[in-house]
Amino acid sequence: MGEIYPGITERGMRRVPLDETPEELVNEIDPSLSYAGWEGGGCSNRLFKVIGPNGRGILKISSAPARIETYGHKEHRLLKRLTEAKVTGIPKAIQFYNSCKEVSGRPYNPEKLSAVLREFVEGTEFDAQFREPKTYDRLVNLMFAIGREAQIGLPQDFRSDQIIVDLSGQPHLIDLEEASGPDYKLDFEKIEQLRRYNIQAKLEKLPGLRLIDKVGNFLELGYLTSGLARAFTFIDPLEKPYGLF
Repeated sequence: MGEIYPGITERGMRRVPLDETPEELVNEIDPSLSYAGWEGGGCSNRLFKVIGPNGRGILKISSAPARIETYGHKEHRLLKRLTEAKVTGIPKAIQFYNSCKEVSGRPYNPEKLSAVLREFVEGTEFDAQFREPKTYDRLVNLMFAIGREAQIGLPQDFRSDQIIVDLSGQPHLIDLEEASGPDYKLDFEKIEQLRRYNIQAKLEKLPGLRLIDKVGNFLELGYLTSGLARAFTFIDPLEKPYGLF
């Protein structure tokens, strides 16, 4: 198996413009898939909801030609390793297209775009609602699992929009491009920050605090709401502040 962390990355490299329609891009990668909606993306990739022979999925297409070692190639290697290890909390990779040879197991066209089809996770974004303590316990278990199986840590830019919580309450990490490693560490602080922000967002939506905020703004004391919210987020986690809400 090749190195997970390539010496050449996409930083500073010229990227291929994705000027085709979503339908054209999906069809170019795999004619058996049908475009079903936009899922997100940035300058280095595009994510589409698709429907294939086995149901719904997410197709992530790189915007750099396959000959360039990108963060996408790194993510493909990680997804292959974690899928084979059956790690709970990582969307399963279904198919790799035009990817690195040790991942796809077949030749590829260096000028074509690479992509991965992964399972669709039915759920909501992390900050869509208040999360219970067990959700954070499962995130800690996930952090240990990816460290054990792939020698990586949580992404350097770890944040709530990288997590989908399924209907059973299991969080799924859907973006591994910025996964830290190989000199990773078990970063509990990232999970703790996620908890604080989630509690703060919940508090700021409470009717009572919204009223305080309106009155405070009128009296030029608008800092009360954010101050109260921040105070609650720094309660010792061992004291289980979640039960308050």
